[in-house]
Amino acid sequence: MATKSTLVVLFFVALQIFSTFASTIPEGYTNGEYSTASSEATESAHSSDSTTYHVDDAPLQNNFTKSENRSTVCYGVLGCFGIYDFFDPISRPIVLEPQSPETINVTYSLYTAQNKYKPVVLSYNLTEEEIVNSPFDPKKPSKFIIHGFGGSFDDMQWMGDIKDLFLALAPDKFNIFGVDWSRGTDTIVYMQAVANTRVVGAATAHFINKLVEFTNTRIEDIHLIGHSLGAHVSGHIGERFTDPKIGRLTALDPAGPEFYKNNPKSRLDSTDAAYVEVIHTDYGNLLIEGLGLEDAVGHDDYYPNSGYRQPGCGITKGVFNVLSKGIGSGITKTVACNHQRSWKFYLVDPDTLGECQFVGYECKNYDDFLSGKCGDCGHDNSKCGIFGFLGRSDPVYGRFSLQQEIRAKSSNETRKLYFKTSDKTPFCLFHYQITIRFDQSMSRSATGFIKMDLHGSKRNVNDVEMDALLVKEIKSFEPGHNYTKLFTCKKNLGSVDSITLKWQFGGAQLLDPTKLFSFPKLKIANIEVKYMSNIDPKVRSNYSTILCPTSDEEIKSGNQGSFERCKFDARSESDSSTTQSSGGSNVWPF
Repeated sequence: MATKSTLVVLFFVALQIFSTFASTIPEGYTNGEYSTASSEATESAHSSDSTTYHVDDAPLQNNFTKSENRSTVCYGVLGCFGIYDFFDPISRPIVLEPQSPETINVTYSLYTAQNKYKPVVLSYNLTEEEIVNSPFDPKKPSKFIIHGFGGSFDDMQWMGDIKDLFLALAPDKFNIFGVDWSRGTDTIVYMQAVANTRVVGAATAHFINKLVEFTNTRIEDIHLIGHSLGAHVSGHIGERFTDPKIGRLTALDPAGPEFYKNNPKSRLDSTDAAYVEVIHTDYGNLLIEGLGLEDAVGHDDYYPNSGYRQPGCGITKGVFNVLSKGIGSGITKTVACNHQRSWKFYLVDPDTLGECQFVGYECKNYDDFLSGKCGDCGHDNSKCGIFGFLGRSDPVYGRFSLQQEIRAKSSNETRKLYFKTSDKTPFCLFHYQITIRFDQSMSRSATGFIKMDLHGSKRNVNDVEMDALLVKEIKSFEPGHNYTKLFTCKKNLGSVDSITLKWQFGGAQLLDPTKLFSFPKLKIANIEVKYMSNIDPKVRSNYSTILCPTSDEEIKSGNQGSFERCKFDARSESDSSTTQSSGGSNVWPF
């Protein structure tokens, strides 16, 4: 497997170079579309006017057909697939015929509370007798876990871990299907696996329809969980259900190669389920940049650590992998480290997190998030979202996940959400937005460096300082302006009850001759510390504080000022200060 994955990486590097010069256009491809009579037949076969296929159970070997111009292949009850439907001379210059369902041999391993370790293995051409005699319970929600390229369903690997965690956290609550389409991905020809995603999606949709037909399963109770190519398989499943839609779809770092800037019908998108959540951990616009997809394709798209470089997955780690695991396995583990982090984040047991949760904040970009510009969830949590394992089934935050789903259904808009993590499980970091509000009466602007010691109800942390990354953007602290900073740590500080702030004059004003007559001093109205790492506004409020100076004196260079909880409610004053300083900078000047 390691050797195969390494070969695939090398193959795609060559393909990326080739695709830049690709000029072979299939007959019928004009203006970005491929149009033939057989393509129309494909659209007809995939019509989604009704939720359920009207099919028979005849063996598909007897229903195989191929058009005369070899542009379409049909697989009985699964319908027809236009080979050039998603051809693109730049993003998808090579398209292949999808293999038959018999060749791919999709299977569904069913686990429930009654058979946690001994699955009932079913085929897509499900019979009523098979499902009635299984432990499947149509009154319970069903989850489908789908692997990507080069994978398979293995109870000893991550898919089995997800199954085990569901059954541990919510015993007797779910039907869980491990989807195995390994025969459709066991190839070094990645484009063949890409083509096969459509057949696997159609087969799984057919399987779900059989559940509906035989057991009255509710489509709204279906949850699809797909990693890499498995995320796009989930999309192909979901696109076949329109009224009602699949209830929830969780995409774990959707595959990027062959899906960059493509037709939405060729890949996962927000219309494929009532609620589509996506986590990006290895995105890129070229294979050498990452194995995942950069585009926001769901209702809520999470980009931890910017979405493409995860802590602990750097070059140094790669050298360690090669030395400890050998060249083949080491390269594979290094290449896949960011890509695999998506399901590792998903696998974090919410019970181990306590008051720290993966809460993403809507922001223009990751740099703005790091600057602390996006620390507000909004009064109705409309500016943030929680990426959690159980979703609406979680006994603690389930109501907030439901709130996110309801918002998605009503607006159908895409949100890009950011958060940071550590390099080790459980990965969660405690996020704080720190806002310093400078008093309007401060005598003049000032440049220099601030360090703060934060004294929390649980823990203290020293020397919280400005980020040197911002030195070119911000020149000085201005009177009446606000400046924010994002601070993260591995342990909860509790509520910050006091701050010791130290200031050292420096920067551009060292060369300012006016300092001889009016030396810069700081006068701070208040400092707000806002807790960000919990979706519950009550928890955030309990750990958020506003601190006022203990003295009216300005802070001279080299000196320090003390701040304690304000004896009055400074929030309304802070709000007006923010409005007054809207023309000023809202990031640290350092």
